[in-house]
Amino acid sequence: MELKLKKERSKSVSGKHAYFENAFYVSKEKVTEVEPLKKTNVSPLYKNGEAFIFQPKMQPKAEVIVRVSLVRNLRGKVKGYIEVFDAEGQIVLRTKYSKLKIRRCYGNTEYAWAIKSVASFLNLPVRRYNFRTGVQNSFTGNS
Repeated sequence: MELKLKKERSKSVSGKHAYFENAFYVSKEKVTEVEPLKKTNVSPLYKNGEAFIFQPKMQPKAEVIVRVSLVRNLRGKVKGYIEVFDAEGQIVLRTKYSKLKIRRCYGNTEYAWAIKSVASFLNLPVRRYNFRTGVQNSFTGNS
């Protein structure tokens, strides 16, 4: 499966809204930003900023890719999603970030370490992690 990722950092004209999306290679030792193979420019969500879609370079089997998508609204509240992809490009864990909490939507909790390391790498303020909610290993909503 060919994985396409998006890198974006944009702001509204008024500067009151912002969007951030990026992907990271995560291993047990370190977190690094994903390097693109081929880039295709796309229009960003907000007027000011840039965005492009890219294919990531191949990674070693020990690493996973974590995609972070965050929105800051008018009142300064940040919310969004953090997703973990395995070496084959399949999504294995999806979590939601809201109100300084990270909560599992669906997926395997064995990859929680990757989400915790990316949150600390980005200096994302987290008051609580909750990986017991959501659906365990079903990505279609069954069981």
